[in-house]
Amino acid sequence: MLRLYSFLFTILIPLLWVRTWIKQTRSKHLIHYSQKGRLKERFAIYKHSSKDLNPLWIHTVSVGEFLAIRPLIDEFLTQQSNLHLLLTCTTLTGSEQILNHYHKHERIQHVYLPWDQPHLMNRFYCHFKPQLGLIMETEIWPNLLVSAKKYHCSVWLINARLSEKSANGYRRFVKFSQYIINLFSKVCVQNAIDGERFIQLGLHADKMLITGNIKFDLNIDNLAPHPVLQKTQLNWQNKIVLIASSTHEGEDSLMLETFSELKKLHDQLVLIIVPRHPERFNQVAQLASTYDQFCVARRSDIKNKMFDNCDILIGDSMGEMMAYYQLADIVIMGGSFINRGGHNLLEPAALGKAIIVGPYMFNFQQITDLFINEKACLQINTAETSQLSLHLIKEINNLIVDNTKIELLSQQAQTLITKNQGVKDNLYQLIIASLSPKNFS
Repeated sequence: MLRLYSFLFTILIPLLWVRTWIKQTRSKHLIHYSQKGRLKERFAIYKHSSKDLNPLWIHTVSVGEFLAIRPLIDEFLTQQSNLHLLLTCTTLTGSEQILNHYHKHERIQHVYLPWDQPHLMNRFYCHFKPQLGLIMETEIWPNLLVSAKKYHCSVWLINARLSEKSANGYRRFVKFSQYIINLFSKVCVQNAIDGERFIQLGLHADKMLITGNIKFDLNIDNLAPHPVLQKTQLNWQNKIVLIASSTHEGEDSLMLETFSELKKLHDQLVLIIVPRHPERFNQVAQLASTYDQFCVARRSDIKNKMFDNCDILIGDSMGEMMAYYQLADIVIMGGSFINRGGHNLLEPAALGKAIIVGPYMFNFQQITDLFINEKACLQINTAETSQLSLHLIKEINNLIVDNTKIELLSQQAQTLITKNQGVKDNLYQLIIASLSPKNFS
């Protein structure tokens, strides 16, 4: 089964290479200069020779996972002065976040994770020689785990979650799945439900720990240390700011239609749209410009201009989502109004924002259920696309008319965040106990 998987992956690599190259080319005006020439890292080819540091290796898929584990990374850097870290990711936006925060840190190396082929993973382990790997959430790559065993690197799956849909997919190849998940030394799950699903897949019970969800351990100072974008730059001091964050294809028109109707009722309302993927920035800006009655500005232009009468701001920048959230009064979570599964609502919650999510939050179902039960967010439940805008207009209008509802949602969200914190410290102690003594300060 592993050979078949590797063979199929080999066939896909040319397509993956082209897709990655196109994304990076389209976004080259937005990316860090250190991205140049880094496609080679996908093939485990590195610019610099290996340092025999036996680092602690941490893999995060993209932005959300990196932001979630950043407090733990900072804890390692602060408390363990001899410990070196290797940070890997899969996406361009994830790499941008790592570079923005740690580019010049002397104890951090950063590369892209190679594509999951045996010879590439072998080269990766041989080059960096990590002593322990921490993989965030549901990144289960078979060759990564097989090669880790070959090179005597323990790998933990931390903050692990497993939806019923994903579990059903793994059950189609139950023997293979059982073999692969037991290559993890530990699986630290978010809750008992996730843990039970892993056990049902065949994970040995002694490898499973319930540690909670580290995404609740948000550090507000790290998320938004200082406002890089302020309302005065847009003359928005007296405006109600609505943000549609991390939108996908098909959602932008919904947000613009909703805003257009609400603007007739509330002239002080303004909108920020932040597309999830940078290659869509121009497309969304062009779509917004078709609404002739509105003044549309782009974040990239604000560095050079002042916009006194801006109605719609296109968030065409990377790594500034927290700055956009800081401006907002009401947050609409993108990815949840089409069948994409939504995005993490904990960042705006920690910043005290009123949050509205759509019917498709299955990637964050447990968190969403918790927020809804605690009345810490609102959900639009209709599956009828034609009705989504009407329901959004109704909910947002209710919030604007009665401002105390915004304040209540904000307070409930922040309270819920505080109640579920403490996971970072527990994980830190578990990980430190497993590291080689030579890494301790």
